[in-house]
This record gives sequence, C-alpha cells and structure tokens, in this order.
Amino acid sequence: MNKNYTGYTAEQLLNDDFFIHSELHPTEETRFFWLDLERTDLSLAKEIRMARMLMNRFRQDVSRPLLPASEVSDLWNKIQRENQQKKRFQLFWYGVAAAVAAILVLALTIPYLLPEKEIDYQTIIADLPAEKEQDEVQLVFSNEEKVLISEAESQISYDEKGEVRVNSESIRKQSVQHKNEDEVQLNKLIVPAGKRSFLTLSDGTKLWVNSSTKVVYPHLFKGDKREIYVDGEVYLEVTRNPDKPFYVKTGQMSVRVLGTSFNVCAYPEDNQQQVVLVNGKVEVQSQAHTAEVLAPNELYEYDKQTEETSIKEVDATDYISWKNGYYQFAGQQLSVLFKRLSRYYAVSIVCDEKVGALNCSGKLDLTEQVDDVLENLSKAAPIKVEHDHEQIIIKYEPLN
Repeated sequence: MNKNYTGYTAEQLLNDDFFIHSELHPTEETRFFWLDLERTDLSLAKEIRMARMLMNRFRQDVSRPLLPASEVSDLWNKIQRENQQKKRFQLFWYGVAAAVAAILVLALTIPYLLPEKEIDYQTIIADLPAEKEQDEVQLVFSNEEKVLISEAESQISYDEKGEVRVNSESIRKQSVQHKNEDEVQLNKLIVPAGKRSFLTLSDGTKLWVNSSTKVVYPHLFKGDKREIYVDGEVYLEVTRNPDKPFYVKTGQMSVRVLGTSFNVCAYPEDNQQQVVLVNGKVEVQSQAHTAEVLAPNELYEYDKQTEETSIKEVDATDYISWKNGYYQFAGQQLSVLFKRLSRYYAVSIVCDEKVGALNCSGKLDLTEQVDDVLENLSKAAPIKVEHDHEQIIIKYEPLN
C-alpha cells in the first residue's frame, strides 16, 4: 500500500475504502501496515483510534433495528441541505455525513461485524481439578469425559476431523449432542508437575506443553480465527493460515500470529508473563497496553505487579531448551531456576534470599534425576543441597 495517510482525519478514514476494508477484513499485512503508521505518526494514530471508536460504536448498535431506507435517504438529504446553509459547520456536517456513509457500509456487512461470543476461559480453568489433586496427565473432552495418561512424556494428536489419538492409540469417546452445530467444543489438557506432553491440534499446530500447565482448545477450529488458552508454559509451532489467524490467550496477554514458532510462559503464580519469538512474527498485547510486534530473539515481558511491559533481545534457545530435555540459562537468578526445577520434577525446592539472589549460567540435563542435577549445579554455584523429608533445602556454602 503506497498511499500517504499523513494528515488524514477520522472522517477521511471513514470514507477511505482501504481503511474500512482493513477493519472489516483484517489480514496480517494490513494489521502491521496500520500498526506501523500508528507508531511513526502520533497525530494520525489519534485519528485512527477515533475512527475505530466510531466503527466499534456502530458494531455495538448493529443489533438494534436500522433506519428504513427512506429515513436514511431523508437524513442524508437533510445533512446536505444543512451543510449548504450553514457553512461555518461544514467540518461538523462532513463528519456526520461520513459517519452515515459508514453506517450504510456497515449495514451491508453486519454478519462480519457481529462480535463472536467471548469464551470465559478463567471460569473454565477455575473449574478444573487443582494441580495437587492429580499426578497424571488428564485429557478432558467437551462432554467431560476424561482420559488419564500415566506416562511422564505423552503424545496427543488430533486429525483434521477432530479425531484424537493418545500415544498412537485411537481414543473412542461418546458423542455429545449440541443444540448448535457451530458451537465450539472445547477440550482441556492438564499436565501436572513432573510431566510433559506433546499436543498436535486439528490444524497441524504443534504444542510442547511443560509441567504444571493447562491448555484449553477446540477439537476443531471454526469461524474466522483459531484460539487457545494457556495457563502455564508452552512452545508452539503454528501452522500458517493467512485466512484464519492464530491467537494464544493467557490471564494477562493475547498473542496473535499467522505462522511462526514462539514460547509462552504464563504461570498464574508468577509475577512475570513472557513471550519469546524464535522465528516469524507475532503481535503481543497485554492489559491496558498497545500491541507490540516482536522480531526473532526478542522477549516480551509483562509484570503483573507493576503492570509494566518491556522488550529486550535474548537468545531464544535459553527459553525453549526445556522442550528438548535440557535447561540452558545465562545470568539467571537461582530463585527462578529452582522454581522451574520444582515444576519440572514435581518436588519442593526451597532456598533463602541470599541463595535465591545469586546469578548463574550453565546447562542442565533434565533427563537426569533431580538429585544429580542439583549435585552438578552445586559444583558451579556456592550452594549446599540438603534433604528434609519430602523437601529439598538449598543453603549457601562458599566454593572451595
């Protein structure tokens, strides 16, 4: 798009075919086009937000009866007459006329504007069994049937028809009647501490699901978007589909992508929620913040306490190494490291503030037993490992 929108007003945008089409039928290219304009031209950004606000107002009102065609025509003629008679109000009436024009456009596209019913993921997650009440992976279907998986590393895959296999075995589940055939049938995957799972969705998207993680997803993707919810940590390789963008929702963030690889870490008990891009391009938006576009090897972090966001360059390998059975880290506080190991091995590891504040770099083999991992760590950091019943206590001890 080579058109120059410098100096455009909200009224002009509402009369611009490309802007209206971009809002009604957004694509990856148009979304990034307008996002770049908003970043580089703050004055234009205000007008774009005003135009979107007007369009959203019309969206909210589409369920109300529209004016009959004759009344719309009369209103339009009245505006033109008033505009000719009162030149000093020319800009005002121009704006109203543009708004009426937008109404006529929107009236022809009501099916595209009616907002999809938002899914209450928070309630769904809250109704799932508490993590401490289980030690097996649970696959919960939309009719509440469950499949329990005892293996530490499980594989779950859906085909294009929504049929599911667990560890290469086909799963038969009772059919459930839905009053609305278009209703989304949500499945839930619950991975407790000490377990991992590999999930292939019906569109071919692959998820590596880490310990202590819950994922809510449809058995088949319907409508004009693909959307899942993550409570914990996953690494994704999203199947590209420009006509059906993919969204990952968390408690505080929304990640939009058409086809790429990235890691999402959003444990509810952690203060920070993170997105790390491996390749491709994603757009991340957190509560009360504008959307940000990430480049490969960039980390987006949202702090729930301060409600602040930040973006910095990182080595993405450090953040996705867990999916390959090892843990690579650079300059990481031991408090964070021990928390991750606690989840991965389903053990309680505690340390005092002095130990937790220490920084360490290295690589740990997660295929080893937790005692061996901690023993290797103690050779590189000034710590001593002790056992107290079912708890592992880490104390400070200077290296010889």
